[in-house]
Amino acid sequence: ASIAGEPCIQVVIRKQDVDSGVLEDRLKELSQKDQLTGLYNRQYTLDKLEATISQCESEDISAALMEIRLDNFEDIKGRIGAVDIDKYFIEVARVLTTTTRSNDTLSFMNPSYSIIAYNQDSDSILEYAKEIQTAIMELDATISDEKISTTCCIGITLIDKNSPETNEVLRRADKVSDEA
Repeated sequence: ASIAGEPCIQVVIRKQDVDSGVLEDRLKELSQKDQLTGLYNRQYTLDKLEATISQCESEDISAALMEIRLDNFEDIKGRIGAVDIDKYFIEVARVLTTTTRSNDTLSFMNPSYSIIAYNQDSDSILEYAKEIQTAIMELDATISDEKISTTCCIGITLIDKNSPETNEVLRRADKVSDEA
């Protein structure tokens, strides 16, 4: 078993009258979620991205990967500290959760966020990215008496039947967000 890509040993202690299916479902959920934000974690997202690329290759559908990076992240971290930056990550996750479409996959890739957006083309994904940018820009959070607001860069890679493998899709999204 692994959590966030790290090997681990699972020890389960339970009473005999506990439904093992419910327990297994809960353990599976814990292995897929980031414990800080409650969003999907990196490993789940990589698996989902690989499955999405395969699905787009075999079916006539398209998707997009958006990598969202907060602008001035190091400055914000310097102002509020390494411990309180987690509170800001949670606030951003809350805003992104309300902005992201329900069938899309939103994850926290510390310190960035990603969205696998389904049924997208170049025009629709740009509109979606603008909605995400506006939501981040409108977030005014107060953390430890410090008012925090920022903008974000979004790297977008379209996924269709001609997409490369997972690592290349990730590299392209990363490169685009670096250049933004």
